[in-house]
Amino acid sequence: WALADALVERVRRRYPDTVALVACYGSQVRGDARPDSDLDVFFIPASPDGAAATLQFVIDGVGCDFWPISWERAERIAAFHEPLVSLIADARVLYARTDADRERFAGLQERARAFAAGSDPSARRARIDAAWEAACAALGRAHLDDDPAAVRRAGQDLLGHVLDLLA
Repeated sequence: WALADALVERVRRRYPDTVALVACYGSQVRGDARPDSDLDVFFIPASPDGAAATLQFVIDGVGCDFWPISWERAERIAAFHEPLVSLIADARVLYARTDADRERFAGLQERARAFAAGSDPSARRARIDAAWEAACAALGRAHLDDDPAAVRRAGQDLLGHVLDLLA
């Protein structure tokens, strides 16, 4: 966690007004990290200048990717519109610029956990219906196009939507 502390200190010194939140996820948070496990840390910029805090490095064989996601993307993930729900639901907040930023993220975590637990069946059904429609559209594109590259792209899109349905 010394590396995570160093990242937070860097944010406090260099980006106090442009980074809203720093969070850790993955094996380090779950408690099943090995000595060579990477450190998974993302941050949410408070302004476009905040993305400059991005870092990628390796120290003693341990990699760290300190990468940005927007509040909008975090909201899409929490609503299961992207297949990275554990990124939000299981994250440990290491730094929040303000109490409002911390509370906003806590709300996203609650929403992601509630959706995963099935406490909102109508939202889950709507998500399944949307993924099914997107899969059918991709299948139609793959079936109707004569360009092999376009068919391959449509097939990849179809597979992504089918996997989303299975998840």
